Amino acid sequence: MISKTEEKWKINRQKNEFARSIPCKISPDNTLKVIHKTHLNCAKEIELCIYETHTFSLSNPDAFEDAQIVIETVELVRPYLEKQYPEFYQEYDKWVELDKEATRKARLEKILGAIANNMAEIPELKEEIIKLGKMLENGEDIRRYCGLE
Repeated sequence: MISKTEEKWKINRQKNEFARSIPCKISPDNTLKVIHKTHLNCAKEIELCIYETHTFSLSNPDAFEDAQIVIETVELVRPYLEKQYPEFYQEYDKWVELDKEATRKARLEKILGAIANNMAEIPELKEEIIKLGKMLENGEDIRRYCGLE
């Protein structure tokens, strides 16, 4: 059986691979008119240029192999290119939502696993979980009880 964490990583990889397939990426081209130029937040040395031809380039095309660069670039070019490539962004949004849901499920699995793995060593854990359950049923905020505020 595949774990939720493994499933999350698989979906994340698929999302990134899909994002790399963005149809408007080209090599830097000095002959095209640039309508927007910026440096990426996740890689300050990488410059992103968006051209009037509804295409874009990165100053280092090999950088597009980095998942952070891929996602930041796809998001940065969106306001300029989504109208020309709506199908791409619709599919990309589906992958983003799948990734978010997989992340949520993986976190739940980790929390439940931590509880199960610590039950024998922390006997009062069961009582605390029951107490938290009752607080949640009563609509109480458990953050302070858990030491988070």
